[in-house]
Amino acid sequence: MRSSAQSYPNRMRLFVLAAAADEPASCINCLAAFSLTENSVHATPDLDRTMLETFTAATAAAAAAEPASRRTNLNSSLRTVVMAANVNTTVKTLNGTTLKFNTTSLKSLGVLGKKTSKTLKEQSEELQVNSHVSKSFKSRSKKSGTGTGGGIISDSSKLTTAVALDGGDMWAGARVDEEELRALADDALSKRIAKPVMAQWHLGRRWMWAQWVGTIVRVVLPREVFANTIIAVGMVALVHCVPAIAPHFRGVERVWLLCSGLISFSLSFFLQQAYALWRNVYLGSRKVQRRLNDILLLCAAAAAHAGNDEGGFTNESDEMLRTLARYVRLYNVLLYASLTSRFAPLGTPNGFKVLVQLGALKKREQQVLLESSQPHQTVLTWLSQCHRAGLADGRLDPGYERVLQTSLIELRRTAASISDELSGRMPLAYTHLMQLLCDVLVLFTPVALLSTVGGFSSAVVGTAVVTLFYSSVLKLAKMFCDPYDNELYGGSKYGIAINIDCLLQETNSASERWRRGAVWIPEIARRTRSSVE
Repeated sequence: MRSSAQSYPNRMRLFVLAAAADEPASCINCLAAFSLTENSVHATPDLDRTMLETFTAATAAAAAAEPASRRTNLNSSLRTVVMAANVNTTVKTLNGTTLKFNTTSLKSLGVLGKKTSKTLKEQSEELQVNSHVSKSFKSRSKKSGTGTGGGIISDSSKLTTAVALDGGDMWAGARVDEEELRALADDALSKRIAKPVMAQWHLGRRWMWAQWVGTIVRVVLPREVFANTIIAVGMVALVHCVPAIAPHFRGVERVWLLCSGLISFSLSFFLQQAYALWRNVYLGSRKVQRRLNDILLLCAAAAAHAGNDEGGFTNESDEMLRTLARYVRLYNVLLYASLTSRFAPLGTPNGFKVLVQLGALKKREQQVLLESSQPHQTVLTWLSQCHRAGLADGRLDPGYERVLQTSLIELRRTAASISDELSGRMPLAYTHLMQLLCDVLVLFTPVALLSTVGGFSSAVVGTAVVTLFYSSVLKLAKMFCDPYDNELYGGSKYGIAINIDCLLQETNSASERWRRGAVWIPEIARRTRSSVE
């Protein structure tokens, strides 16, 4: 699990998104949950102490201001936070947003207190004195160059979030319109499986050779191979025009031969490690799915039946099973909203609104989730509380208590392991070295082959073949390092990434299976129960 200090940026993010979604009560709830402690400051390097003091002063000033000016002050505070998080595009989105705050609601939350006009004036002056802070953050944001297509940032020190979880942009989930958000929620809650979890294939050689879509050759051939072949043609033309420089390439050829063995071994090992990461994430995703099914199966088996066991569940136990199935679906959706950039919008205030509209979430539950930094963990506690209540009042058989507790703990542990795998996938130095080795080898291949193979056409063809093999291995390994394609590197497009839609839809389909199957009890089971009693 993430520490409380690590949850601070998530709470700040929920505050900004709640404000953008015109949710005043939720916005202030998230703001009240902020912890401006030493740990919070150290956990967010982009938010230094001066900025935090400025933000606190701006919020306090807004709290004491009249309703007419409160919106302006909160907008100023909001922009300061957004610029500190290096999200200029979000600033543009929020600039035109009308923030409406209800005085009664704010005071009931204990956030707004009465302030004298003198205190307000002092805080406003302090905010003006520290206005240079927001300017410095804005200039820092421009230098860092946050990107929306793959989370590429010029300076690795600016990557303060787990790139494999959110693509390097924790705000990407907020950049969808209402129509896209509704379509995304429909996909996440659908019970119809549209595509398999990954690209499927046959074992036959002829079938393999006939494939183009979904292969790594399709990724590498039009780019790396074509570009390096052009370089090879240029080198051949240069040697043909100036034959005297050919002997100077022999030294390059010797070094190339010495390095190629080391690079081949290193890339092979890198590919193996990358596939192990991909496999661990896939198995973790499947294990989460299995644990959710285990919980529903155990609850269906433990649920109380009416009368002679032919009348189905009691009304109370049937209602609990339906609620548990809804919570399982909701947990699964919110889990992958925290693990993937594709479903990240469903973990925002606007996403919660859509889930309420589709019946996956209730209004009161929406308010509770808005105050949580990790909504899927909150839903997990709801599942645990439902189990405890059902076991206590007889809606569930008390004999299942231990196994249900074990399943819940295993579910939490497995879900946390997926996040751990992605946030610590590989050190930067390792992947940077692999990229450097492969690029240098491929770049000097035309020069080395000119003196090795002897012919100009052979050098060009050999360059294309070497580039295809080495670049394919590196490209495939890097795609394995992004199992959910959160960086939009191409894993989903080429069938290499794990299809989260399939995992969600399979779980949704199975969520009602166990309740329906356990409504009727076989005769042999009824006789056994009667004899035991």
